[in-house]
Amino acid sequence: MRIPNLSVSDSVTRTIRDLEIKRFELDQQISTGQKIKYPEDDGLRVGRLINLESEKSKLSQYKRNSSQAKEFLNAGHLNLDHLRQLNQRAIEIARVAGTELNQSAAETYGHEISELVEEALNRINATHRGTSLFAGNELKPNFGNTDVLLGNEIKTSISLNASLVGSESVDGNRILAEGEQVVFKINGREYIVEATKDGLTTSKINEVVRDLINNDTGSLDQSPRLPDPNSPDPDFPWYRAYVRGGESPNLRNSNAMLSSEISNNGDLVVYGSVGENYHSSVSYISQWNPSTYFPNQVEEKIADKTAARFPGKNFDDLNDAEKEVIRQEVFEVGSQTFDQSQFDIVLDSNAVQSFRNEYAQRPVPIAVQGWADLDAADQDTVWEKAFGEFFNNGDMVFNLDDLQVQSLTGQDNLAGDYTFQYYQDTSDSLLPVKGYLKPMELNSEGVWRRSTSQNDDIEITDIANFYVSGTKYGQAVDEFDSLKIEEYAITNKIRPVGSAPVMSWSRDVSINAESIKGSSSLNIDHSYPWKRLSRYELGDLVLHDGELWESQIDANFNRKPGLEGNFWKKIPSNYDVKREDWNLQSEKTENRIFFLSPDGRLFDEQLDAQYHTEDILLESKTYENSIADLSTDAAALVQEIVYPVSHFSVQGSESSAMTVFDQANHKYRLVATDPSGEIIDGMFVKGDIVDSTANPAALVDGAVVLHDGRYFLVTDEANLDSSVWDSLTETNLEGGGLFLLADGLPKKGFETVLMDNGTVSGKKGDIVFNRSYDVNNNNAPVDRYFLATDDFTNESLLVGNPLFEEVSASVTEQGSAWSSSETYSSGEIVYYKGAYYQSRQDDLKNVITVADELGNFQGQFAVFPDDEFYLNENGQSTKNTFWAKLSEEGELNHVLSFNTNNENQPNVRLPEPGGSGTKAQAEAVIDANGEVVGLRITERGQYFFGSSTSSNTIHSDFQDVEIDLQDGSLLSAKIIWQEDNTTGSYFISGFEGINVASGQNASSSSTPKIGDTFSFATGTKTFLDHRDSAGNLLNVSYLGGEETSSSTVGTKTDLSFLLDASNEGTKSLGNIVNSLIDLQQGLLNSTATDFAEEVFASEKELSRMEDEIVNKMGELTASMVRVETVNSHDEEYSMSIDKQISNDLEIDLSEAIMRLTRISTSYQAAMQVGSQMLNNSLLNYL
Repeated sequence: MRIPNLSVSDSVTRTIRDLEIKRFELDQQISTGQKIKYPEDDGLRVGRLINLESEKSKLSQYKRNSSQAKEFLNAGHLNLDHLRQLNQRAIEIARVAGTELNQSAAETYGHEISELVEEALNRINATHRGTSLFAGNELKPNFGNTDVLLGNEIKTSISLNASLVGSESVDGNRILAEGEQVVFKINGREYIVEATKDGLTTSKINEVVRDLINNDTGSLDQSPRLPDPNSPDPDFPWYRAYVRGGESPNLRNSNAMLSSEISNNGDLVVYGSVGENYHSSVSYISQWNPSTYFPNQVEEKIADKTAARFPGKNFDDLNDAEKEVIRQEVFEVGSQTFDQSQFDIVLDSNAVQSFRNEYAQRPVPIAVQGWADLDAADQDTVWEKAFGEFFNNGDMVFNLDDLQVQSLTGQDNLAGDYTFQYYQDTSDSLLPVKGYLKPMELNSEGVWRRSTSQNDDIEITDIANFYVSGTKYGQAVDEFDSLKIEEYAITNKIRPVGSAPVMSWSRDVSINAESIKGSSSLNIDHSYPWKRLSRYELGDLVLHDGELWESQIDANFNRKPGLEGNFWKKIPSNYDVKREDWNLQSEKTENRIFFLSPDGRLFDEQLDAQYHTEDILLESKTYENSIADLSTDAAALVQEIVYPVSHFSVQGSESSAMTVFDQANHKYRLVATDPSGEIIDGMFVKGDIVDSTANPAALVDGAVVLHDGRYFLVTDEANLDSSVWDSLTETNLEGGGLFLLADGLPKKGFETVLMDNGTVSGKKGDIVFNRSYDVNNNNAPVDRYFLATDDFTNESLLVGNPLFEEVSASVTEQGSAWSSSETYSSGEIVYYKGAYYQSRQDDLKNVITVADELGNFQGQFAVFPDDEFYLNENGQSTKNTFWAKLSEEGELNHVLSFNTNNENQPNVRLPEPGGSGTKAQAEAVIDANGEVVGLRITERGQYFFGSSTSSNTIHSDFQDVEIDLQDGSLLSAKIIWQEDNTTGSYFISGFEGINVASGQNASSSSTPKIGDTFSFATGTKTFLDHRDSAGNLLNVSYLGGEETSSSTVGTKTDLSFLLDASNEGTKSLGNIVNSLIDLQQGLLNSTATDFAEEVFASEKELSRMEDEIVNKMGELTASMVRVETVNSHDEEYSMSIDKQISNDLEIDLSEAIMRLTRISTSYQAAMQVGSQMLNNSLLNYL
């Protein structure tokens, strides 16, 4: 018998062990239900499972995304549906209103629309989970502003040519005949232009009235008169123009400050202040001319004359005789055939008719054949009657002998034919009416006209017989009495030899008055986060780490705010009002003195401007002079200018605020106080003021005296009369050794400025500011004020000028912007960099001069109010005790920056850079006189010229810049080029000189007109609403994004869960609110003439918007359908993944049990076999 070897034993044992393991594994799978316990159990299967689980996780995220997307889409759809419903209601109201509702019903509907407006605003600003539904990718809009609304002003256009004023001449111009007038009745004034000789053109009339309006000071006695006696007009000497007060309805609105210009088609255009109304009408006074027959005006005049002469009757109700009377009065003309013989015939005829019977019945009968047969007393009666018949028939012409002319005028050898005239003497400030003898002659047509050999009228100087005494503007004056003419002619039996045609026909000139937007605009800038690799210039503002920073240098590149160095300064920025309405009004214009560098920068100090200019020239590619010439050349390029700075009144709905001018970038900043802070204003008096009740010894020459709230200047202490205080007025400024300061003490920045090498002109009582420089004190500025004691023209020197007296006191505005060139008194308060500071000493100058040991000038620097320490003239660090910060008033926080544009602002044309460069940008710098004095660079540009560029190699097309003025004039300036060493390109660093190529350098403007208003709102809403002071909604503006973010809501499926913002998809929702506002305003102003048009336009726009809303709802619905479709697909995909995972991971329990049974059976069999085999030994076979 064979004995089993060891291999058989091992085989049996291994088989038993394997079956045991398999049985254990199956038993474990049955208990857990999974095929795999460890990754190493089945690596291929585990890898496949990991991929499937990852895919399933994506599907789960997609499902969450789609669930959130459906929430937002449903919320957006719901709000759009409500918006559509209220829009439909607004359309219904508009259609009903279009059927001419009464005013009460219209207002009722208007109030309902107001409620719809508020609901619509809420709908388009709706949010879900804190996210705006209609803001695009700006889920939480940044701080911004609404569109700026400009105030409306009245524009009046007057076309004399279109109204056939005057007659057409051979050269095509319309001209006035002698004696004809055009009277412009505008805002309580009558601007009168009269032709004193044939040939005055309508274009000249427009120019004259424009000048009268623009130079009207508001005080009637100071109103201009043209032509100026001191500067006669050589081209048109034959006219007379002046201003007089108006009568109702031409009442004066003192707030409607008028300005005027000539339009491109030659019409006169008059503008008023924003928000102010004024009366305007124009009359043309001439003799009757059938060729200019205006039926409507004639009928109106006939009706007026009929009502005056026959009360209660119409013209058609009159008999023929009465109608003829009316016609004669309406068409009254001077007789063109009247001569002395006719007067004698009428004289004799009246004598015979009146006294023939009476004289025939006398005891000694007299046969009356004519006037000469009458007694002296009866002759006077007949003469007066005859004269009266002719006196009202035109301007009577008299033949006066030498003696008569001499007695009237005081001049000899001037016998001739004359008419008596009377009009205002425009050379006298009181405008007294004076009498004149007008030389006459018969022309070829037998009509009396002005003499061609003697043009000038002769003044009647017979005060005793022709003038009456009175007062005008508080002063004594003698004026001509026109009634004396008839008395003189009758008394002296002066026979008329003819009659010149009278100008008795007055007809209206057509005008066109319309409401237009103001002539200036406002552009708002907001601060944005600081960015690396970005270049910032001096004065630029950026946000960083929640704070606002201002760049302190030019070319501030890649320097992070808040780090070491003086590159940035923190500016107060705690303004956090969520929404606020603002209203800014241009209140006045301050004249500030600056030094202008070639790049348009403004400096307080001349040396700072010069050093900056030296840097520009040193870096310039086109500067070729030596270093020795640098200082001189830079000084020559620096200009001292008077720059206009606008002052705005600011009204905020939530905050107290003001505006300040930033000279670094020519912009304005709107700053608001802390909640507990306040704006500091009011006046600060500088200089010594003497009380009129004080010691009389103090009332010396040059003393400024306060009496009963008014200020006076002592001009003659030796003849001082204290009784004249109350008698001095704006029209009677001087007397008793005193001169009234009619406008109060001189106001810093608001007086006429006399610059070096300049001249000034003005009126008596004007105050002139003059700044000179002390050459013995490093050219320190010396400011002085001078009072004009008489009218002055082209004066260049004030000191020692007998026309001027120095005023030693003045006032400044507390809280005005700090300037290093000003001298401050103790207690004076200034604004600087978001805070108020108070001067702590008198005669405070902010500039420290540094000298060497020998006293030679080394330089200077300014001590700023916020400096804690400064280096004194000895180079020692010293604590700043000049200024004290006012902490109780709090800081003034930056809100926004803005600049203004004016329609008269010039257009700057810079060279084109070509396809590889970027174009530079610049704007004109305009001084207070309307002159372009320089250009300010706003964008440096990028140009490529080549490495060998010099001033001689730059092409002529790139050497100059051209400036187009609004009046058609053309200016030019030379460009200063600088090379960018990093790119090899060139940029513009400045400009040299302003040259007049054609026209004149005048009449430009960069500041808004006084009275212009700008209103807007600031906040952080998607659709920011702007309201008036009563809370009424004015408009809404979109602050959301222009793109839409998307998210993945399914396999290979991306879509936005918000309304698409591209192509103004969300922005257009604001049009619904604006249309509702238009409809609301139309309903609440149902009496307006254009009510029906407004309502119809609103209905049309709302109907269009309804279609747009439906389309947007469809867009959201399509997105929701797409989400549902993707969800369904992904759900099926997820189930298939689950099935596959189940197949790979979970066991089939019945199969596993069967396998376990088989393996258990095999295992038991193996154990039995093995036990038998392994239990045998050698003894069993012995």
